[in-house]
Amino acid sequence: MSAGQDGNAAEVDQAFAGAPQRVGWFRFYFEDQRWEWSEQVQRMHGYEAGTVTPTTELVLAHKHPEDRREVAKTIDEMLLARRAFSTRHRILDTRGVVHQVVVVGDLLTDPPDVVIGTHGYYVDITPSSDRAREDLISARVAEITEHRAIIEQAKEQGYVTTLWGRRRQIPELRARNYQVRMLGERLAVNTVIQGTAADIIKLAMVRCHRALAESELKTRLLLTIHDELLFEGPPAEVSVARELIEREMVGVWEGREPPMAVDVGVGANWMEAK
Repeated sequence: MSAGQDGNAAEVDQAFAGAPQRVGWFRFYFEDQRWEWSEQVQRMHGYEAGTVTPTTELVLAHKHPEDRREVAKTIDEMLLARRAFSTRHRILDTRGVVHQVVVVGDLLTDPPDVVIGTHGYYVDITPSSDRAREDLISARVAEITEHRAIIEQAKEQGYVTTLWGRRRQIPELRARNYQVRMLGERLAVNTVIQGTAADIIKLAMVRCHRALAESELKTRLLLTIHDELLFEGPPAEVSVARELIEREMVGVWEGREPPMAVDVGVGANWMEAK
């Protein structure tokens, strides 16, 4: 049986390193609706390690009354569609203390790549006195959750799009082989991030080329190196060309948040300019 965690779970491990009591793993098996909680998750719910056997009824009993119905609906949909269990809600421990938790789940498969359940992490994001740590955890959870949303959407549509609408098909997400599906998940997330970055630099190239031509400057776009543009021109044009280039590159992102910054270097060669 394949009970190991995938790359997304590894991200969770790294994000919450140093906070062992605030994150723990869970497993849920579809066939017999059997739950498993790590010692940390048991303590999160107020139990001493090894003193509780979680069931769906117990899981729901610990949900905050205002969140219980929504979580129950999520579990029903999970069983029907055989999909991962991921949600954000509140739980009540055995003392009645409220904990804000995020559940980050993924599919659990056996060696022939048959989906048999879901596994992942409970993350206690209840505010504490360590504000910097809380902000880091909240930001990391938001990032991981966003990645999962991209993956789930790609599974439904069969493709992902960049911020500018460029589309890439991800057939790997529907493969029977588990490792190929994991490749598809990485491709889905990376395409949105790296594809959007590629769109930005291509649009910046077009804008800079057009603006330089219209300005009648002798400075010209020479080449692109990943996310850098290399220009060549007479020293007398440095000040004007620099202002124009920075304006056009930032202009690609105009109207979006957060604002984009551009670093501009000047030198007799690329080494000096960097």
